[in-house]
Amino acid sequence: MVQALIPLNSASRLSRAVMPLRFRKNRLEQKSLKPIGDIIDIKLSLDENSEDVHQLKKPVDVEIPLDIDTDSVDTDKLGLFYNNESTGQWEYVGGNYDAASRTLRATLSHFSQYCVMEREIQFTDTDAHWAKSVIEKIASKDIVSGYADGSFNPDGTITHAEFLTLVVKALDFETSYEGDMWYDTYIFASKLNGLIAPEAEFDPEANITREEMAEILGKYLETKTIEPKYDPITFI
Repeated sequence: MVQALIPLNSASRLSRAVMPLRFRKNRLEQKSLKPIGDIIDIKLSLDENSEDVHQLKKPVDVEIPLDIDTDSVDTDKLGLFYNNESTGQWEYVGGNYDAASRTLRATLSHFSQYCVMEREIQFTDTDAHWAKSVIEKIASKDIVSGYADGSFNPDGTITHAEFLTLVVKALDFETSYEGDMWYDTYIFASKLNGLIAPEAEFDPEANITREEMAEILGKYLETKTIEPKYDPITFI
């Protein structure tokens, strides 16, 4: 059973916080992604006689149970993908695997066809790099994407804008603001969530230093308690 936590007024036709979910399963074949189970066609209705509700005014949290062998599936690379029927592509939505409940938890903005998949992304220049595993895991979550030629440049420099984008995506901050430059939305989210001061002035396209990275992360960690997910890495 797929369970959902539905906020009041999340859909224009909803009047109660708890609603029945129903879904039908279909098979999926796709070369670039590894499906974990079947396509799930999630629908929401007020009752058996009402029309389905698709568009939501507020996001909905869902939990999808997974019967998987964790020895053969990298759960850090699992995510929920949405079938964009207009483009014919499966698009990454998000989601994280919870080992205790053996479910994938994700947040949806609408109901449609979804599928849990294991996403394998590799780069041409990370095979021998000490951070290969972590790079591939965060790439599978759309936190980083590398370059058009298939490289990642793991030992290269990174700009203020690139680093703030990485952090905002990793922390899943809302990025609804749209500016003139591609990074404006991430800088706005960084200021809104206290990663940098609202009045901070800097060149987004200038390289960021390790000290500046540490300061940004430190501001976030001041108010958060985070359990480490990966083994510590020793820098030599």
